Amino acid sequence: SSTTVTVANVVPLVSVGAPVLDPGPIVPWVVFELTADFDDPGVLDPHTVVIDWGDGSSPTPVAWVPDGNGGGSIGPLDHHDDEPGVYAVSVSVTDDDGVGVGTVEVIVVSAGDALELAAAVLEELATERWSRPTDRDIRSALRHLVSGGDAGAIDRLAEGDVVAAATKTEQAVADLLRAYHRTGDTRFLEVVDRIAVAVESIAGGLLFAASERSPDDPKLGEVEALLASARELVVAGDRAAAMATFVDAIRLANGVTVPIENSGIS
Repeated sequence: SSTTVTVANVVPLVSVGAPVLDPGPIVPWVVFELTADFDDPGVLDPHTVVIDWGDGSSPTPVAWVPDGNGGGSIGPLDHHDDEPGVYAVSVSVTDDDGVGVGTVEVIVVSAGDALELAAAVLEELATERWSRPTDRDIRSALRHLVSGGDAGAIDRLAEGDVVAAATKTEQAVADLLRAYHRTGDTRFLEVVDRIAVAVESIAGGLLFAASERSPDDPKLGEVEALLASARELVVAGDRAAAMATFVDAIRLANGVTVPIENSGIS
């Protein structure tokens, strides 16, 4: 006897994963990753994959890896947005039966909001570790981030004084690294990494604004080199050197840039 199996072909079923930037949140000018996959019972169907980042950039065909069962995996794909906002990202997979679409929402917050979130994480940690030897480091880091006897990084950034804000964040990171070395508590490093993401966003926004205003300024190449070096230091785990290099990039870019309200930072 024999059995005939008929496969009713359908459009691909697409699933898009949550955007990844570790640590979060996602901020302008800092690259995040996105992955997706799709299933299709038509194992012999050809497929074309296109991603639309939902930010006004052109939809882009992307490569995918077949899974041997008619479907495939996509990414990780790297992307950054220029401005805070909520972006509806879609991944479309086309075969000879039609188009399957998967979507995900990408929430991008400003560098200032990212610093506020870092300060909130530190304040939670402070309530747990209060009256311990790291007291002075935590208090000093919070003072550098949040308004204290003098304006903290968050207020300075809101006022448009990016260099002062960056300097304050670098001081906060030094405090937090001391706290980590005294205690071994890796949660201090998490706060450092959150601050670094915000500072990288500031530097990227200033570089963009500077290139718009003075595209031929030779300092732009130096700023790009500093940012590349800082990112390499982040990967290498040298947080203090990475922060110092990000801050150097901000100081240099600030000399050729437009006012902060025109650069997508605040």
